[in-house]
Amino acid sequence: MYQDKEYPLHADSEERIYVEGILASGGENRTEIRVEKCVMTPDADPDYSTQHNLLTDGCAVDDTVEYHNAPSGLAQRFSFEAFRFNERPSAVVYMHCYIDVCSADVEDSKCKVGWKSCETESEEEAN
Repeated sequence: MYQDKEYPLHADSEERIYVEGILASGGENRTEIRVEKCVMTPDADPDYSTQHNLLTDGCAVDDTVEYHNAPSGLAQRFSFEAFRFNERPSAVVYMHCYIDVCSADVEDSKCKVGWKSCETESEEEAN
């Protein structure tokens, strides 16, 4: 895990960056999370006009995203390859993620289905 003093991270293009979305407090056995959306921008504004989507609707839209097992439903882990924006190759790249918090008691919640639903959608699209 990266510590606050390590930010901003310095990474070469194509170096793998590891991310963990976690509910650090207020979570209990009846709570789960799902990373709904992650977008990268060359500006601190998440609505900046130049964007690169990593996750949309909880599914990877960047070919370099890999999911990793998390210790509980209170966390979700993934990694991706670092990159630079062509229009600002020396700029800092900002990551903006949006996380759903769900009740673990709801069987068909977005969090319960998680990123595994993305694999099913991809298989259906391929057929």
